[in-house]
Amino acid sequence: MLNPRTASDRTKKALVEAAIAVFGEKGYAASSTREIAKEASANIAAISYHFGGKEGLRDACAVYVVGMMHRAWVSRLTQITESMPNLTPDQAAEQLETMIEVMASFVLLDNKARLIVRFMMRELATPSSAMDEIYTHVMAPAHSMACTLWATASGWDADEERTKLEVLSIVSQLFYFRMAQDVILRRLDWDRITEPEARKMIDTFKFNLRAAVTKAREEG
Repeated sequence: MLNPRTASDRTKKALVEAAIAVFGEKGYAASSTREIAKEASANIAAISYHFGGKEGLRDACAVYVVGMMHRAWVSRLTQITESMPNLTPDQAAEQLETMIEVMASFVLLDNKARLIVRFMMRELATPSSAMDEIYTHVMAPAHSMACTLWATASGWDADEERTKLEVLSIVSQLFYFRMAQDVILRRLDWDRITEPEARKMIDTFKFNLRAAVTKAREEG
């Protein structure tokens, strides 16, 4: 992530954060550099100066997102999987629950998560080099680590197609609950999502995970 120690750094950081918000709201093609500069309270020429243009700014957004997500949960997942050789199936299942809690806490409660998730969803819809950056440095390694845990917990092989599908289905719940927040608030008669509401959702994710692990062990 950018370290805003100078005026130039602060401008770059403001432009990246503004671009993440604007790209996430409107999509890359429909977003203008003028609008981004206005959102960042910066001169439009600063985009070309710092990033070489709109495409470079998009790539900088991806680097920013990768850095934030690494600090939020990828580094924690790495710590979890480092203990893999010594884990029993039950311990691996517990670590999967920890993984879900770490990821869900960030996705549901972090103030910037809404903008980041929206930006990622836009990138998924129209893949670019920015999406490649996020996939390579966040999505693929996180999914691989989760598959390794799932394999130990369930008895399946980490590289099996069904393992990859199962882990994707588990993780996708978190992002759905972030993206469909308005629907969730209305259906549950909640005003907003704070720690108590997030706790209920996390408990639901863990319940689903335990049920999935139990079923996988039965199927072998």
